[in-house]
Amino acid sequence: MSKLTTSALLLWIVGLTSVLQAETIDTVYVDNGVSTQSNPVRTSWEESVILSPKAPCTLQAVQIYYATAGTDTVRITGDAAEGTIPPTQYCMQYNTLGFVVHTVAAPGWVTLDLRDRNIHLGGLDRVVVQHVLGTGVAVWGQDAGQNPVTSFVYDALTPRPDFFNIPGIFYRAGGDYLVRLIVRYSTVEQPAPTWTDVTDLVGLVDGQGARRRSDLASVADVNGDLWDDISIGNTLYLNNSGQGFTAQTLPFTCANVVWADVDNDGDVDAFAVNGNGGDGLYRNDGD
Repeated sequence: MSKLTTSALLLWIVGLTSVLQAETIDTVYVDNGVSTQSNPVRTSWEESVILSPKAPCTLQAVQIYYATAGTDTVRITGDAAEGTIPPTQYCMQYNTLGFVVHTVAAPGWVTLDLRDRNIHLGGLDRVVVQHVLGTGVAVWGQDAGQNPVTSFVYDALTPRPDFFNIPGIFYRAGGDYLVRLIVRYSTVEQPAPTWTDVTDLVGLVDGQGARRRSDLASVADVNGDLWDDISIGNTLYLNNSGQGFTAQTLPFTCANVVWADVDNDGDVDAFAVNGNGGDGLYRNDGD
């Protein structure tokens, strides 16, 4: 991971643009470019900004104006909720698209080159850039105000007494964080996909050969062979290496299954959903 100085940024963009004649380089930002304030350092608090590329793109770099020197771990994360506020450090383990650890020598603009990370952004989803504050961590600069609100400072650990003591209190930042995405939009139009119904061909049917009728289904690699399997009710359809599916009855009753490695032992466990009939968690013992 390399870090570009502000003086090299223009040459970097010009050189890249000359190679990508069929594509467009753009900068996504909401700030006015003038840093007038910053947050105090509070350990374990987060600074986060939500940014919205206008179309599918590949992330090339992140530009940040730092109000102080120090170290930093910058994370580019998905905005899974698509809500008013961004995700927090509780989501970073599974929601991080990429991150950069670097040192900020002095206040000012820093450009972090992310081309080698191959981060593709869908264009409809928002992107969150965030970091966790602490001793020696460099703080982001902010402009004079924000409208709409896309920059937040968040105390993720302190229980909130007016909301069942659940940890986490959001605050609006005083202004827009001076954080920007440099993205590459592709101008190459892709053809619309075509679809072929292979339901019967691959064996996604019941014991009488009829198609299943269900409002719920789930997909997971249940047996760890790197091929996604499908469960409908208490029937598990094991994927035969992309050549079809073999039906297997699960050893428990359920309307649907949520699959996850609950005990972190490398195989997926089953949370059987039964509604009023009572849900249950079934550990995968590997046999």
